[in-house]
Amino acid sequence: MKKMGEMQNLDPKSGDDDTALEVLLDAAAICLMKDHPQYWEAKKHKHDETGAYYGGYSEEFEEAIDQPTINRIIKICGGVDFEDPDLIAAAMEKMDLGTT
Repeated sequence: MKKMGEMQNLDPKSGDDDTALEVLLDAAAICLMKDHPQYWEAKKHKHDETGAYYGGYSEEFEEAIDQPTINRIIKICGGVDFEDPDLIAAAMEKMDLGTT
């Protein structure tokens, strides 16, 4: 899945929160696509020099959703709980921050 690859390629030390948020918005919109197709639209991929189109969250979706709701959608749809202490510890270890 393309979105998983994008998430794996994010550098947690880069501070690029906008890209991370875009990936999470796309993931949440994918989860809701069947029941709420208005939250998904075709648009140009910002990082694709070919100008190819791909699906992505709509502006309406971005305006209507907040971070806790994104997290809840991804938890229900994808089984990823961003508040799981084991996940947080693993992420901190990967970023070489240690646990405190």
